[in-house]
Amino acid sequence: MRSSVIFVLALFLLASSGLLAQPQPQPIAYDLSVRIEPDAGSLAVQGSVEFIPENPAAETFQFDLHETLEIKKLVVNGKEATFTFGSPVGPFPLAASRGVIVAIPAGVSRDRI
Repeated sequence: MRSSVIFVLALFLLASSGLLAQPQPQPIAYDLSVRIEPDAGSLAVQGSVEFIPENPAAETFQFDLHETLEIKKLVVNGKEATFTFGSPVGPFPLAASRGVIVAIPAGVSRDRI
């Protein structure tokens, strides 16, 4: 059954995070709330991950997510963000993962995401 996941910020559950074509920054803080519903066969996560971008001028950042997980909402620094799917990133992408490419909303501070 397809899992349902809610994201408050870009959530890096599986593989590494990073800016497109840039060295990958390391997350500096995580805050996750996980609800597992065995009878429904679902998992819901609301969480945040904070990182300092390698390139603050970048318009996007990317992270990997297991292909069975669904993003219901993605917010970057308090503003709802749009995203698309692409190839996984990182030197060792995990099987059954896909890249999530997040467009950083206009007016968002990029010193910390």
